[in-house]
Amino acid sequence: MMNEPIKTWCSIELNDDNAEIFRHYLKENDIYFEPSGCYELVHFECLMTNDECKAANEFLHNNIFEGVE
Repeated sequence: MMNEPIKTWCSIELNDDNAEIFRHYLKENDIYFEPSGCYELVHFECLMTNDECKAANEFLHNNIFEGVE
């Protein structure tokens, strides 16, 4: 237990279509998450290590936010 990486909560809000893409990514990578409604968006709270967070950000950049400034 002492050598396990520290996990912290990370959050993001996405529209329904992008939320489905991200939900699939989280499940595929065995990342614990809690989604909830946030007006017209889906709010995600994800419990991740630093490396998982970096990988998730890269996934979001390459698959959802590509070309968005």
